Amino acid sequence: MWRQVLAALLLAPTIAIAGVGNVQHLEGEAYNERNKKTIRIVDEYSIEMEDMISTTETGIVGILFADDTSVTIIENSDLEIDDFIYDPATTDGKLAINVSVGTFRYVSGKMNKDEVAIITPAATITVRGTTLTGVIQQSGVTTVTLLPDATGSLGAASVSNKAGSIDLTKPFHIVTVVSPT
Repeated sequence: MWRQVLAALLLAPTIAIAGVGNVQHLEGEAYNERNKKTIRIVDEYSIEMEDMISTTETGIVGILFADDTSVTIIENSDLEIDDFIYDPATTDGKLAINVSVGTFRYVSGKMNKDEVAIITPAATITVRGTTLTGVIQQSGVTTVTLLPDATGSLGAASVSNKAGSIDLTKPFHIVTVVSPT
């Protein structure tokens, strides 16, 4: 009996990794590249690690992760899920996404907030319990705006690269990073 319980516990993290979230909002056309195949995204589409989501000129995709973190990308955007781990019992976890081009909105969920990173061509954004938006131009220039959440609460974000870092701590703080250096 104990071997069955141990086997179930050992397999649980593997099962949890398969689906990290779902598409909760979809407009226009969007696609996912998974295992070298391109798939058109539909409502309630299951998101997995290493998915590369791309929107067309009419596309908007809203993803709800297992910890209630919400990430939305709009027209002509590319987002890759690099890492997602979440333990609902402790709220410990890690989220890393890569936004190579386009516009996104991020809203913190229940996860330990110091373990959230949004990587762009020019900077890495570390999120601590907040809402923010980002715009990444084709050239890699990255603009980040810190926003209060729906209740008016405000967390913080740190934007860093090889040149240094800046903390966004006030509502509507904006930083533009022109290159990785």
